[in-house]
Amino acid sequence: PSRTLHSRHAATSSAADSRVDQPARTGGDDGSVIPDARCLRGLDNFRSAIDGRTIRHPGYAMSQRVRKRVEEIFGWTKTVGGGRKLRYIGQRRNEMWMMLTVATYNVVRMANLELAVA
Repeated sequence: PSRTLHSRHAATSSAADSRVDQPARTGGDDGSVIPDARCLRGLDNFRSAIDGRTIRHPGYAMSQRVRKRVEEIFGWTKTVGGGRKLRYIGQRRNEMWMMLTVATYNVVRMANLELAVA
């Protein structure tokens, strides 16, 4: 059965109206959504794998700061430096590419630090 222009418009507008009931997107393109109250049920008894004996030490907080700094380097390498895929065949060539990418990160970081001081 063929639809008329008006019935197609009605079908698309009703589909657009039904999107209002969907949960809000987080802004990422991965399709994840912000959880609503139904998803959070049962999380009141959530326990971390790291207990208070570990978290209470000052060394834990320091290691978390260092970990963030290291993770930023790998994140920059993947997003800006194009490090999601290997570019070359052979370990030596890929190691050289990684060294050059991390050297570029250091140059960019030094430039940003210089701008922050000035």
